[in-house]
Amino acid sequence: MVSFNPEDLVSHDGIAAIIKNAKGEVLVQEHVKYGFWTIPVGKAKKGQKVEDALKKEIFEECNLAIESCQEITSRDYTYAKNFAGCKTSPFRAKFLHAKNA
Repeated sequence: MVSFNPEDLVSHDGIAAIIKNAKGEVLVQEHVKYGFWTIPVGKAKKGQKVEDALKKEIFEECNLAIESCQEITSRDYTYAKNFAGCKTSPFRAKFLHAKNA
């Protein structure tokens, strides 16, 4: 069973990224909190721009730096359990390439 913290149950902007390499393979990672494999996901903190949250989450979770990004669309959801809202916004992003050490 998934345990939600209070931050999960309030209205927020959700973020996620589909990251492909040159072969078209999609990056997935094990979600520590929920215990399943997923694309990188997270949420913007209250008052934080979605673009800034996306850049921060992707860097923290994947060690990838986004150079620029552009919102494609957005969609609002309402959770039936507690009627909190979640807005999701897919972005097209350009990444900075990591230099080899």
